[in-house]
Amino acid sequence: MNGEVQSLTLNLIGPCTFLVFAVAFLWAWVISAERHYLLLIAACCLLASVGGIFRLVVGWPSDVGLYIFISSSFYIGATLAGCEGILRRYGHRIGVGAALLIIVASAGLTLYFLYVQPSFVARVYTQNFIPGAIFLYTALRLVRLARASYSERAVFWILLLFAIQFFPRTVVTLTMVADPVVGNFSGTVFWQALQLTNAVLGTALLLAILVAELSEMIDRLQIERDVDRLTGVLNRRGFEDRAEKILEQGPERAFALILIDIDHFKRVNDTFGHAAGDDVLRGLGVLMQSNARKAEILGRIGGEEFAILMPDGNREGARMVVMRLQRAIAAAEFGLPEHAPSIAVSFGIAVRQPNEPYLACFKRADMALYKAKDGGRKKAVFAGE
Repeated sequence: MNGEVQSLTLNLIGPCTFLVFAVAFLWAWVISAERHYLLLIAACCLLASVGGIFRLVVGWPSDVGLYIFISSSFYIGATLAGCEGILRRYGHRIGVGAALLIIVASAGLTLYFLYVQPSFVARVYTQNFIPGAIFLYTALRLVRLARASYSERAVFWILLLFAIQFFPRTVVTLTMVADPVVGNFSGTVFWQALQLTNAVLGTALLLAILVAELSEMIDRLQIERDVDRLTGVLNRRGFEDRAEKILEQGPERAFALILIDIDHFKRVNDTFGHAAGDDVLRGLGVLMQSNARKAEILGRIGGEEFAILMPDGNREGARMVVMRLQRAIAAAEFGLPEHAPSIAVSFGIAVRQPNEPYLACFKRADMALYKAKDGGRKKAVFAGE
């Protein structure tokens, strides 16, 4: 009796683990409700858990064939829900029609090998090869993840390994079963290998997906924290964080800092309203992004004040950036009425001196910007001129 209780307890570890993951993915969906694929992955975990508990604990129905059919239905449902959820996370899908065809084919083959042409071996192959094929199809659709971030790579490689193992594991371990209709099938090598691979690789796959999902949520929260929603460039906090990371690369690391201020912006707000002012700010943010080079860091550091940080930038490079942006602003339309004065900006530029802190460089650029505005606006002044 104690041995049976111990065996039941060990076999329940897998279903209970899947139940924990179901709660975890449901919690992730509550946090980010627009990601509906998380519900599918949660449903996969729940179905796998219920299927495992049903197989181990429930004694209904008394018909063994029907009992096997119901149990296998939970697993094929879990496989389809999980793969559909994974695919939807990356913009793909199996689709309802294809899923229904798979369900009908799986159910039909299972019933056929149970009642029409009873074959234990054929039924086992059916119940393992169909889920393996679904997982393999899912992995092959996501082969691009092999070159993605580390968390996404983990999802792909674990998924691929999980899919492939269905085929050799089934063939090898099933041949080790002396009597393929043995009553105590749960004690065979096949059953133990099945439970081990599902528990280890299944758990690893779910954990990898959860880590990738949480990493993406953290990245999104960081973007929301550091990016100015109106203009699409970094806010002051995000801009200064990036600047400090540049300085951490070495005390001799050079950069050029360009401060930009919209001339007479208060007049735009007072005359045409704050909505028009927002259009101007948004338009300048778009212009900066479309004219920036990849390495340049863009930010909105005040109401109508923007900044560009050029890693390894020098005086001539900064001058070229300013001229390029001046031409773009002169040619742009900011959605203001025809009689509105054209939008112009002033620039203050500073090139970092050796070992100079960011704040000191910023103050020099800010003083240059003040001189540009005090000297008539619509011009660029270098610190020290």
